[in-house]
Amino acid sequence: MRARHLFAGIHFFLFLSFLNCNTSFSQIVVVEDNQVERDSAGWQVIGNVDFYNTRNTSTVFSINAGTQIQYKWHRSKIISMNAFSAILNTSSENPDQENRGYQHIRYNYDINQTVVYEAFTQLQFDQVLRIQRRLLLGTGLRFNLLKDESEDDLSVGLTYMYEYEREKDTTAIHRDHRMSSYISAKKQFNESIALSLISYYQPLFNEFSDYRISLGAGLNFKILNKLAFVIDVNLNYDAKPVVDEDIPDLTYSIRNGLSFKF
Repeated sequence: MRARHLFAGIHFFLFLSFLNCNTSFSQIVVVEDNQVERDSAGWQVIGNVDFYNTRNTSTVFSINAGTQIQYKWHRSKIISMNAFSAILNTSSENPDQENRGYQHIRYNYDINQTVVYEAFTQLQFDQVLRIQRRLLLGTGLRFNLLKDESEDDLSVGLTYMYEYEREKDTTAIHRDHRMSSYISAKKQFNESIALSLISYYQPLFNEFSDYRISLGAGLNFKILNKLAFVIDVNLNYDAKPVVDEDIPDLTYSIRNGLSFKF
């Protein structure tokens, strides 16, 4: 009976994931699941709608829509994060260059209260950064450094990541092996306000001068039981972006919007 419910749950999870695959993007997509309750068994579904001001190759206003879906049973957990961003206002020369999106699926297994095994895959496209397609496959460990009865959290992760990237305007294809390390923190000030921080460092194994750094911060204000106002700020640096002189090494985004929990 448990097995039947488990397989039914996985099928439903995959259906929801791909149904909603169509939320700030950059060279590194911040995919931390701080909006969901990590220890809650069963299903959790969160929808996000927001707008933001971003600087990449131009300054524009965009709108995002996405979902976070989590299913947890026993020591295992599957997480799906999906997003799509579309332009609202940009220059007349490139009215549609800000379309971008990704789907991230991750499996977690709690080895014990401190160590978590992670495996993930991600598919991403980004017209403004001239990335036609990027596929990631990764695996590694997450270490929970702070875990008590409160909702505060501090953890670090170290993973191996294979990256396939096809540039949009050239014939260049990159097949790289990267280390992906991160540190993540969450502070729950009270029932209504929470702050989350995360930082990534992703160098090539064979060329540490080719690296990416990402810093992200999110502030969550609970409005109603299942409704929150969210502010996200992301700063990203890529030492070697795609071959295009118009693509900057440093990009940032500021997003403001609503989060709905189902």
